[in-house]
Amino acid sequence: MKQGSDNDSFGLATSVCRPVAFQEKAETARVGAIPAAGKHAARRKGFTVLELLVVTFIIAVLVSLSFPVYGLIRRKAEVAACAANMKTLFSALQVYTTDKGHWPQPPASALGDEDKFWDFWIAVLAEYGITEETWMCPTYKRLSKEDDISKRKATYLPAGFDAVSALTPYRWGNQPWLIEIGDHHGDGPLMLRPDGSIVPFSMGTPDES
Repeated sequence: MKQGSDNDSFGLATSVCRPVAFQEKAETARVGAIPAAGKHAARRKGFTVLELLVVTFIIAVLVSLSFPVYGLIRRKAEVAACAANMKTLFSALQVYTTDKGHWPQPPASALGDEDKFWDFWIAVLAEYGITEETWMCPTYKRLSKEDDISKRKATYLPAGFDAVSALTPYRWGNQPWLIEIGDHHGDGPLMLRPDGSIVPFSMGTPDES
């Protein structure tokens, strides 16, 4: 019985010792690996001067490329906003002509006075929800000085039609209802046709395209 007990004790000791020895080796291996990882992390803490220069150069290139793109996007947005103003005025003019049976007729006193002329048009379409802001091209506002903006009340010049009939403004397909005062977008002043289309006015005649 003693021998069996000794053997059992020996077997138990062996079975206990082996995992301990294995654990010690694993711990040693882990401890040995830590300094290497630490050195590697320390080496990668900061950027080199060359890396910083490369990043700075890339940022500078991206910024320089963004300026022309931004200018193009802004120009297209302003053209779209200008066209939207003219479309809004078109709707108001259509409703006015249907309601009154004729095109708006400025008084004779307004024909020789620019302020009275614009006051008439702004007032006559205000009844249909048209604000003074709608009469102004956004590109003109951006490019002009504050002084010029305060003097200019509108940038869309309405056509003059007689008061014979509500159909008179539709009689000539290429006769614009509105035209911009000045080439604010670079492709010629925009003009509004009787069918509601908006096209650039080029070479002094309506664009047929």
